[in-house]
Amino acid sequence: TRASLCSGLEVVGEAPACEISHLVPFKPKSKRPQNRLCYDILTRGITTFKNPGGDYEPKSADLVLLTNTRVKVVHDLNTAEEQFVIASVLKLNDEVRLLTAKEIRDRK
Repeated sequence: TRASLCSGLEVVGEAPACEISHLVPFKPKSKRPQNRLCYDILTRGITTFKNPGGDYEPKSADLVLLTNTRVKVVHDLNTAEEQFVIASVLKLNDEVRLLTAKEIRDRK
């Protein structure tokens, strides 16, 4: 629900975290159209800072917050340079996919 999502964001700095080491648009093997909001990912543990929530291992149906910097408090999400995307984890065997709320644009 919206209330539980908001309460989860209040403690975002204490949540488990991981680094996404590989993110590419999902390309279906069949001829069906590509979903521009679906991405294949690979994750790894974070070693650059102490993470109070521990390492995160994606599980199917989890809601995750994708950011390009470490978020310590919910206010960090409101800064102009910080962009974030909410996504749902789709885990199929050893493959992990994200279904995002909006398209992820390359930041070159």
